[in-house]
Amino acid sequence: MSSLARVLLALSLTSAVAVVPTAADAGEYLQCEGKKDGTKCNKRYEKWLKKEKARTTPLKPSQLNERLEPWDADDKNPFATADWYAGSRAIGLDSVDELLGEVTKAQALVKMAKYVGYLHKSGDKEQAKELAGIILPDLIALKEIVPTLQEKLQAVQADLPNIAKESPTLILPAGKALTQTVGHLGKIPGDIPGALAAVVPLAKGAPAAAKTMAVDAVNDKVTGGGAKKTGKRR
Repeated sequence: MSSLARVLLALSLTSAVAVVPTAADAGEYLQCEGKKDGTKCNKRYEKWLKKEKARTTPLKPSQLNERLEPWDADDKNPFATADWYAGSRAIGLDSVDELLGEVTKAQALVKMAKYVGYLHKSGDKEQAKELAGIILPDLIALKEIVPTLQEKLQAVQADLPNIAKESPTLILPAGKALTQTVGHLGKIPGDIPGALAAVVPLAKGAPAAAKTMAVDAVNDKVTGGGAKKTGKRR
C-alpha cells in the first residue's frame, strides 16, 4: 500500500463519528419538544438535517416493504419530512453502498415504528393501526438481520486495504461512512424493543389482512412455527 493510501486509510478510521440526533426541536422539531435545551437542540438538528438533505435522497417507504407503496406519495412520505427524515446515499463502491443501504433501511424501519406511535398519539389511529400491521413482521425479523449486517460490516472493513489500493479516491468517504455505520448499527438492537412496544398493541387492531400477517409472524417467532395460527391474539 502506498504511503498516501495508508494516510487516507488512517484518517478514515480515526475520523469522528457523526451522531444523528434522535430528538428534534422544541419549537419546530418534534423530537426536541419539552427539552430544556430546546433552542440548541433545534439548531443542532437543523444543521444535521441540512447536511443530510444535501448528501442523501429521501427513502421511499416501499423500499422497506412493498405494501407501504401508498405512503411513497410526496404528501404522505414521512421520510421526506423534516421531523422523520431518512435518506440514502451512495459512495461509489458496491460493497459499501449495499451495506449502507441495508443499514439505512433498518434505521428507517425503527423510525417508521416511532412515526406509527406518533400518528396514534396524534389521533390518526386508523392509519397508525394500518401501518403497524404492515411493518410488525419486518420489525420482528430485524432482530435476526442485525447480526448479518454486523458480519457484512466487518467484511467490508477488512477489505479497506484493497479499497485503498484499487480506489484510492474513495477510501476516505468510504472509511467515514463505515465509521458512522458502526455507531448506527450498534444502536439498532437497543431500539428494537421500544419499536415493537409501539407497534404490537396497534397491530392487534389493524385492518384484517395486515392484522393476520402481523399476528402470524409473532406466532412463528414465539413458537417456531409449530403452533396453530388462529389470526387472533388476546
